[in-house]
Amino acid sequence: MHAHFLREVALIKDLIARQGMMVHENFVMAMEAFIDGDAALGKRVLEIESEVDSSEVSIEEECLKTIALYQPVADDLRLLISVIRANHNLERIGDQAARVARFAGLVLPQSLEPLRLMVRNLGALTSMMIYRAVHSLVERTGDEALLIWHVDRLVDRLHDETALRIQREVTENPAAVTDLFTALDAINRIERSADHAANIAKAVLYLVLGHIVRHHRKKTLRELPLPKVRILFVDDRDAGAARMAQAWVNHAHGDRFVAESAALSPADPNPLVAPVMAELGADITAYAPRGLREYFESERPLDFVIVLGNPDLLDALPNLPGTACLAWSHPDPNVGPDFADSTDALRGYRDTLTGVLDRWVKMLLR
Repeated sequence: MHAHFLREVALIKDLIARQGMMVHENFVMAMEAFIDGDAALGKRVLEIESEVDSSEVSIEEECLKTIALYQPVADDLRLLISVIRANHNLERIGDQAARVARFAGLVLPQSLEPLRLMVRNLGALTSMMIYRAVHSLVERTGDEALLIWHVDRLVDRLHDETALRIQREVTENPAAVTDLFTALDAINRIERSADHAANIAKAVLYLVLGHIVRHHRKKTLRELPLPKVRILFVDDRDAGAARMAQAWVNHAHGDRFVAESAALSPADPNPLVAPVMAELGADITAYAPRGLREYFESERPLDFVIVLGNPDLLDALPNLPGTACLAWSHPDPNVGPDFADSTDALRGYRDTLTGVLDRWVKMLLR
């Protein structure tokens, strides 16, 4: 009987893993369809959604049948309960992705490019949460589930900022009001998808810790501290922005983060950068210039890739499922280290960059 039960559990784990990957890929396609205005891709998302619905029913039936036949207890029962919860949340993510895909005909005006970038970042964070949630369930990795819980805070904050930006654009650009309200509906659905991914993470924490973690965030964080978060900062010509960010994060937050840097065309930075960063105790000279291609020649686990300045660099990145690839349009690269002709100007850029980094770190870890 035990061997039969183990085979059933293995089957269920395989089914939920397949369902998770299908939902994740469908969400990624929905985001691409929405951001690029690709109606054909949006239609494909809607076709796959019916497969998600059918699979959701099959997985639930399999779990209920296994519980009825074998009456599992303790860890085995928690696993099946967690799968049922995750299965439901994955189906809801699929529904939200389908809704986003229906907006694929929307084309935002070129003047709203900063808004498009915010939506893209929101989708990247949510995509990472979905992928990691499924992986953490299948592999029972509590630390991965905990990271998802933290990233959900970033999603909430970015969603609120994006919604405020849309509301401001409505008053300033009334001709685009219909498309703007459509975009508002879309970001609400993206944020709900992130909430569902966070629910899966909580189910994993229940599986790992043995008790329900909802409404007990502080207690859970004490029991299961977050491992160091790995970040890669990227810029165009290695003008110094990426290495400035690397040096600062490792100096100020090295107990919680491991930061690295790379550039599309590596070169020596502005010679003023090192002494300006040294004023804050951060040693940029400890980090040699590295090319993006060279960096990815060896497999490196990453939680975040953050592009500083030129968002087109996102297209130069390899496929990194489970990694949130973000583009920060601030600080403005036109006043960055490659353009600074005075120490005072560079200090201003440094203070802006370190301030942005400190706020982002605080939001992630709180």
